[in-house]
Amino acid sequence: MVPAYKMAPGATDMHLLRVCLRVGFDLEMADLLAHHVELVLDKLDKHTSGSVQSPGQAYEQEQAKLAKEFKQRAGPC
Repeated sequence: MVPAYKMAPGATDMHLLRVCLRVGFDLEMADLLAHHVELVLDKLDKHTSGSVQSPGQAYEQEQAKLAKEFKQRAGPC
């Protein structure tokens, strides 16, 4: 199992995957996992554009915009 985690606002340029291993996971399986991760990362690097937003990024930007507008309407507290 390899879940991905969203980072804090100050670390959005960093990506984190946590690998959970089962009992009996051996060196051969680790080599195979590392190989597959490298293949996927190479593919993502070739086919991912920094200018294209993911749905999550678009949602976060929309929420930040709405929060900013709300603060402006609310005035100083």
